[in-house]
Formats: sequence, structure tokens, C-alpha cells
Amino acid sequence: MKLCAPNVRGACCKTVGCIYSIRQFYDKRTGLEVEKIKELLKQGNALISCQPTTGFCGDAWTFILYLKARDEGIDVIDILGKGGPCVNLLDSGCKLEEEQRPLFGRSVKPTKIGGPCEQTADAESFVYDCLLFHDRLARILEEYTGIETETYLLDRLKEDSEYLKKKIKNKETLTCMEKEKYDWYINIVNDKPYVDSKFALDWINSCMGF
Repeated sequence: MKLCAPNVRGACCKTVGCIYSIRQFYDKRTGLEVEKIKELLKQGNALISCQPTTGFCGDAWTFILYLKARDEGIDVIDILGKGGPCVNLLDSGCKLEEEQRPLFGRSVKPTKIGGPCEQTADAESFVYDCLLFHDRLARILEEYTGIETETYLLDRLKEDSEYLKKKIKNKETLTCMEKEKYDWYINIVNDKPYVDSKFALDWINSCMGF
């Protein structure tokens, strides 16, 4: 996984807020700490986002929901992922203590100036965990939207696709995240079959022999 911000101190944080591992909100005794997630969203420090991803049953794709540090000026749900400076970034650096920071911010590997910010966290485990806890995040999303999750995501995906097409037609500059999302829309969403998160999780478990 790579971010398209150059590797200058704070450059990634100025481009987009970092992604949490859902395991950061998991307690072995009590399970997923849903109230802790809701409080983080309420405080304005995080948001729920979504990414289409492939690799399930041939060419099929599905949605993965995840939590990330909120970008400035963005609501509690941001399916498109426009990006922008992270709300936790101060002139002195990140306002969060090390253990409170999103895992995918703590695991960035420094590279040369002007190069990509490379992640050392395991992307496959991240996707699996997103699918494993999809239903819990989906319930939180439905509390905010009042709409069934799959319906909401598909509708927003179509709206966002049209939004990006319009920006391109008008020769408007796309943000780093918008460019990445547009590639997903064109190469994944429009051309390949869709499966829901439960099917994707069952497919992975069968491949792993679970």
C-alpha cells in the first residue's frame, strides 16, 4: 500500500488522514469496542470511509469499510475520500499520543524525498479484518444514514463516479485521493462482478481452509 504524498515531514498528513486498524478497537475479553468508535466519530477525530477491492472469487470486487483519521472539512462519512489535511495535524506535529495514532500512520516507512510513503503494515490482514468486522461498522454507518449499508454505498459510488467525471470534463484538478478512487471506479466497479462482504469473507475463509 502506498500513499501519493511525498515523503517530507508531515506531507502525508497534509494530504490525507491515516487509516486505523480495526484491531485498535478490539478487546479480547469484550470484543469490538463500538462505543469507543462512536465517541471518536462524535469528537470529530475520525470518519468511516470505504474502498472497493478485488480478489474475491475471480474478478469479483466488494466494499471494505474502515476507520481513518478525519480530514479537515469532511463529515463523519466520506465514501469518496477527497482527502485533505488531517484534523490531528498541528504545526508541532500530530496531536495524538503515539499509541492513539492510526496504525497505518505509525507504520509508514521513510523513503527518499519526493518518493511514495510506503506502508509496512500487512494489507491482506487489513482487508480480512475489515471484512470480519464489516457488519459492526455497517451498523454504525446505518445509524448515521438511516439507509441499508449496501444500498447506501452503491448509490454513493455512482454519485461519486459522476462527480469525478464532471470534474474531469471541466478540466478541474483532482486531489490525490480522487485520482486513486477514479481508477477504482473505472477499472473495478464498472467492469467486474460485485459480491457482498459476507460472500467475500466466506470465500477467503474457504481458501484458507477455515
